[in-house]
Amino acid sequence: MQHTHSSRLVSVVLALVGAFALAACGSSTPPLTESEQEIFDRVKETAQERSALNYTELDEDAELEMNTKLVVNPANDSETSLSVDATILGDADTQLLHMTVDSKMQGARSNSAHTVMYGQIDGDSMTLYSDEYGSWQSQVVSLDSLNLSGQDVDPADLLDYLFNLQDVTVTSDKDSYTISGKISPDVLAELFRESGDLDIDGGSAELTVTADASSYQVFELTLDVSIDVSTEGESAHMTIEVGWVAQRDANVDLEIPAAVLEAAGTARGTSSDDK
Repeated sequence: MQHTHSSRLVSVVLALVGAFALAACGSSTPPLTESEQEIFDRVKETAQERSALNYTELDEDAELEMNTKLVVNPANDSETSLSVDATILGDADTQLLHMTVDSKMQGARSNSAHTVMYGQIDGDSMTLYSDEYGSWQSQVVSLDSLNLSGQDVDPADLLDYLFNLQDVTVTSDKDSYTISGKISPDVLAELFRESGDLDIDGGSAELTVTADASSYQVFELTLDVSIDVSTEGESAHMTIEVGWVAQRDANVDLEIPAAVLEAAGTARGTSSDDK
């Protein structure tokens, strides 16, 4: 029975990884200098206005690397880990996206997967071409329903944590600003209370973002979470590492290969010759 409960604990934790992107509560921060506070406010303001990659308004080329790693150590079971690495390219001229996702799970059940996708944006929808078990398929999907990174953690949602930071520090470099801080334990506890499945028994989370000095747009982010959780009498320690880097001034030229269009049974596509 302990193994059953621990397996349930692991399953619940895995299902809730993405929930870390959804918390946005009030916060209190220590005093910053006037200039540091201005930088912090400008970065938060810019984060609200735009994300590193906006699927619905691809108004500039984009190149984004995302990495997520989750490790769960149940008290009475073996360790389980899940890692997801994704690369997303966007071509503003052709409104095309190209995505590769590599995922790997290790533990009682170990498996890995490699996924390649292309997407043609058309208004509020996208024609999505995906390689499923060696066979290309196409479907039209709503942009609102997409999770293109293959992860439940969205870059834009992660920036909500800027509004939950404590012990904030702001440092300036030649062409960038770096903001670091701790996420309130109350925010983490509230997140799991809302889930209804897990209780948080203690932990910490730190967020670091780097923003361009001229545009104040965040182009790099890391989130490190270390917490103790429990459910139905079972407990575990969990760590989550999330990171993404957006290439500044990206220059991307994309086309959907003719072989992909043919295999998917459609003649629709845009080549680089049309640009």
